[in-house]
Amino acid sequence: LNPNDAESWQNYAFVLRNFDGRFDEAVTAIKRAATLDPLSVSINTDVGVILTNAGRYDEAIEKFKKTLETDPQFFDAYWNLGLAFECKGMTAEAARAFIESERLKGVKEERLAAFRTAFEQGGLPEFWQKWLDFLLEDAKSKNPPAYVIAEFYARTGEREKTFEWLEKSYAGHEPYLINLKIETAFKFLRSDQRFTDLLRRVKLDK
Repeated sequence: LNPNDAESWQNYAFVLRNFDGRFDEAVTAIKRAATLDPLSVSINTDVGVILTNAGRYDEAIEKFKKTLETDPQFFDAYWNLGLAFECKGMTAEAARAFIESERLKGVKEERLAAFRTAFEQGGLPEFWQKWLDFLLEDAKSKNPPAYVIAEFYARTGEREKTFEWLEKSYAGHEPYLINLKIETAFKFLRSDQRFTDLLRRVKLDK
């Protein structure tokens, strides 16, 4: 009906990624969205996201950096830049990008300093453990999605806790589960039959 609707191309890219694993086509779709709306910081960030999912990390990093030149305050671009750095094994750059994302969200310096110290003491494993500690502390007064807690347990390598919280996410019908197949934190679970079963129940086993 409207082939020039940028948002439709943006959403289509994620459908291709999440449900079909058609990463090359997803890249084409999200780049089409960016062509139609070149000033959209959100769409340009998503170009980097899809490139990261496609394993094209250098292109993704370059795209995030260009997006941040346009809007240096866009914390989502910093977060996803961190993920691309992490996928490349550039852990120091990843930690700095994640922390900058939190700073732009308004997180207090005391917590940011704790993240820095954790990384200095034990690299990303200790960094993610500290993040999980804060997340669980916040959960006492807030109500973060179970999927997010599962994701951070996965980043610390705690398999059983990850599955416990993924099951809570499933029981709560959380929409975040559509990202199961592409979430890098869950890579180490993919050979586990419980993960295969969860994909089947969420209808992502194709």
